[in-house]
Amino acid sequence: MSWFRACWAKDVWAPLAIGRISAPCEGLCLTSDKTYWLLQTIDWEALKTALRKRYMHNDSVQHEEQTVFFEQWLRDCQSTTPLNIREYLEEFQIRIERCIAADMVEREKKGYYLEKGLPVNQTTKILQKFNLSTRRVREFNFNMISSYLLPD
Repeated sequence: MSWFRACWAKDVWAPLAIGRISAPCEGLCLTSDKTYWLLQTIDWEALKTALRKRYMHNDSVQHEEQTVFFEQWLRDCQSTTPLNIREYLEEFQIRIERCIAADMVEREKKGYYLEKGLPVNQTTKILQKFNLSTRRVREFNFNMISSYLLPD
């Protein structure tokens, strides 16, 4: 039997080894208690707002909520041929609600933005059928236009 094994068998090294192994865990145990307390008392909405503000430039969701990004997506849809109307309406609904919730787009302009992402030939048909003008953006009725596009 080696000297090391003999010392280990007589519990000479065991307390030192346990102390060395458990030393990093003490800080972890202390921080876990503190973390548990913080998790119980934290204001999650304030934390979410602060984190969104801090990481605004790296957050892809916040980029999608911006009007510039949303209008770029509409231009991309407008240039897509052929545009699948059903998929466009589903994606539009998700994106516009996200922008409205972030106060980047007014709810009254929802129909106008819907028309803005359509190809030119469909936009022309909608403008003529409902006698709309792009100067009066609040007159665009989202429900009327979407039911015209998908007459299901």
